[in-house]
Amino acid sequence: MSSLENYINTSPFISGCVMLIMNLGGRYIVMEVPDGMNNFFSKPWVRKLTIMCVAFMATRNIKLSIILMLLFVLLSRFLMNENSKCCLIKINKEKK
Repeated sequence: MSSLENYINTSPFISGCVMLIMNLGGRYIVMEVPDGMNNFFSKPWVRKLTIMCVAFMATRNIKLSIILMLLFVLLSRFLMNENSKCCLIKINKEKK
């Protein structure tokens, strides 16, 4: 393995840049996906699997990525969801 390849594979800076590009450019990938695939990704279990995969790419640790996915689901479904009885933060939306 060359030193450049080794640097790219092990650099947290490169990994961080790739994660930023993936997050910023990810919404444009949808434009290339056929409707059948959009239906597939609209399933709740596929979205949770996708969240776990993103966490795994960032951590390279399967146990930690599963824990992060579960925390994300807990936060998004209950603790930060305004429609949940367990919501911690209520945001007042001003009507104009």
